[in-house]
Amino acid sequence: MIIGNKDVFALEFYKNENNPKMGYGKLWIQNMFLGTKEDLIFLNGYLIGLLDEIINSQSIEINIIEKDKEEIFDLIKSTNEKRSEYIVLGSTFTDDFEIYSFEKENQIFLLWKLRNDIEIIFDELKNYSKEIHFVQVSKNEVQNVKEKLLTEII
Repeated sequence: MIIGNKDVFALEFYKNENNPKMGYGKLWIQNMFLGTKEDLIFLNGYLIGLLDEIINSQSIEINIIEKDKEEIFDLIKSTNEKRSEYIVLGSTFTDDFEIYSFEKENQIFLLWKLRNDIEIIFDELKNYSKEIHFVQVSKNEVQNVKEKLLTEII
């Protein structure tokens, strides 16, 4: 099932037939997917938790005007000494990605890339782009998808 619009922001998820509280899911933002639907997750925990993390993105304190996505990613990423305040921890279905988000003027900005320090075990990620992805979506759009998801999984 897909909630939302893949061109803007959507959530694709499937309930497990044996246990409808469990299932599979991934995000679609501007026709790019984030996560994998090959990893069994607790829908009301991991999927809702990811949406909450995105909705609660921190305001950006860094000047991002006239910076490209690589520069922004480097400015906000975690270092060995410190975890970034913009990191999205996600859960098992997103842990193949390094994800960051921030809010500016009621818009959520997401940056992510496939991690290169781990072995990729999911088939749908084996040919995934290694580039940094940078998108923005209205905070209200994310909240609407979350509210619709809650009605489907409860």
